[in-house]
Amino acid sequence: TKPPEEHPPVILSLDLAPDPGVVEDLYRLAERHPGPHPLRLYIRSKLADVLIESKICVNRVFVDEAKELGVVATGAETPASP
Repeated sequence: TKPPEEHPPVILSLDLAPDPGVVEDLYRLAERHPGPHPLRLYIRSKLADVLIESKICVNRVFVDEAKELGVVATGAETPASP
């Protein structure tokens, strides 16, 4: 059998300082835009920076809408297409 196709993860970088509610907004977006790309969040805060590797997978529309929330897609692992 053919192994499942692997898709590059989406890595988003966000700062919790101005609005900690942005994480909840991203979760709602992820629910609306499932896809093949695993979601990783790089969260910066006053106490520590954390990289979260989630089991949530998203599509390219999610990335575009996350940018509208002020979240930055970072790294070479951001998908070029859905």
